[in-house]
Amino acid sequence: MKRTNNILNNTSLFLLPFSLFIGLGITKIINNARTDAWICIILGTVIGLFINYLLTKMPDNNVKVMKYVSSFALLLLVITTLTKLISSVYLDRTSNILVMIPFIILVLYSGLKNRYALMKVISILTIIYVGIMIFAAGSLIPTINLDEFKPILINSPSNILLGSIEYALYSIAPMLVMPDFKNSYNYKVYLLSSLVILGIFVLIIGNLGIELASSYRYPEYMIFKNIAILDFIENIENILFFIWIINIYTLSAHTIINIRECVDVKGMVITLIIIAFIVNTFLVNNYKSPIMILKFLDYIIGGIAGIDVLGRIYTR
Repeated sequence: MKRTNNILNNTSLFLLPFSLFIGLGITKIINNARTDAWICIILGTVIGLFINYLLTKMPDNNVKVMKYVSSFALLLLVITTLTKLISSVYLDRTSNILVMIPFIILVLYSGLKNRYALMKVISILTIIYVGIMIFAAGSLIPTINLDEFKPILINSPSNILLGSIEYALYSIAPMLVMPDFKNSYNYKVYLLSSLVILGIFVLIIGNLGIELASSYRYPEYMIFKNIAILDFIENIENILFFIWIINIYTLSAHTIINIRECVDVKGMVITLIIIAFIVNTFLVNNYKSPIMILKFLDYIIGGIAGIDVLGRIYTR
């Protein structure tokens, strides 16, 4: 039973670090670090390992208010990201509230389940996720142009350091939603997630080049357009879009269970209604909002993580 629980924990821990890179972190780090983005991932992983070590020394109990606020903010952020992404890439003529509702219902349904059942679902999704990533990597690795990574270290040390801290922040914040972080955290799983994220950055820069990668709003989507099988099966990026859904769903499902644990089922439903209202009214319908979110993303995610950590400290 313990081995089963460890496997279930590890699948969630593997997927969670990806959640804030889809539509957010990838664009942010590429724009800041340019061709040195891969260096930021390596240094950021080292920083992340140290921060995670410190987090394992903290109590797992959290003040309910702090836990609720941090979970609310994360859920608001990822639902905004997903809604904007789908409405921009696929359903640009569809009302944003209609784009959002199916995912809100899925999150609500997940919130009515227990965390063990959720983790079993995520473990199955992880297998699908890994299979799709292997397929994508096998298709894109042969087309990598190593010249796109030259010259190396053209950025100032401050930009590289900033990118490294950003990586550590974006990859750690989602993992804080895990219950019993002290016992469930596995540094080997974090290293594996970081290795895959490093691979994603290498595929993006190596295939698109830094100028194109930094000009696209969703460079991770654009590299999927380069995938072709046997030179006649193309445009399969819509299938690969499923990996984005898996990443965002994993974080959303954990946050909604945290919210339910703080305010019960009725409060959870009200919270989702409030989030849907805020996203539809103030965030995705205003073209300036996504720009502002990306601009202040470091402060937003840092604030969310800080609230969670303060809640843990306060319980001592």
